[in-house]
Amino acid sequence: MRKPKLNFKMTPEGEKPYLLGYARVSTEEQNLAMQIAALKRYGVEDKDIYVEKVSTRKAKRPVLDLVISEIREGDKFVVWKLDRIARSRRELYERLDQIAEAGASLKSITEDFDFSGPMGKMMLGMFILIAEFERDLISQRTAAGMKAFKERGGKVGRVRVLDEKKTAQALKLLNAGNGRTEVARTVGVSVTTIHNYFEYQPRKKVWRERQT
Repeated sequence: MRKPKLNFKMTPEGEKPYLLGYARVSTEEQNLAMQIAALKRYGVEDKDIYVEKVSTRKAKRPVLDLVISEIREGDKFVVWKLDRIARSRRELYERLDQIAEAGASLKSITEDFDFSGPMGKMMLGMFILIAEFERDLISQRTAAGMKAFKERGGKVGRVRVLDEKKTAQALKLLNAGNGRTEVARTVGVSVTTIHNYFEYQPRKKVWRERQT
């Protein structure tokens, strides 16, 4: 894999860089307020904070592309944490090079490093390797845990909301003419669950359990 150049520009002594901040949240973690507060404490003004709400599974990040395009030489790009700008080491390298090529420096508040100096560049390389190592360990442990679970007879997949007893009860109520809302309330599940688990055959006027 290609290594990043990491040629971040250092701000001349006595000069204060223009700060641009970026915050991102996904549907899985809603910590936008915390990120924005951290960026403001660091000195980024409201008008210079770019916010993106996008799932980590989506490759496109238009707001991130926009803020990087706005970077000018001498600016400082500030993020709450490095994982806000990338999902993988490859993508992180690409983003870091984009920022460096624009002539800006980079600040990660959580990692507490300014990557424009020699020490920062060294620490960034170490951080990337450590983060990747931790992800690999988690992946290996998860795989090992799933294997052990299966060997003990466990089944992987969605937990069945309706057990055999509740299924029989629901079918009996449905075929007796009770509505789905009433049946759902009686057996203690949602109406959607009843709809998903059973199908109605008009000609025979009977409810059957779906075979999936």
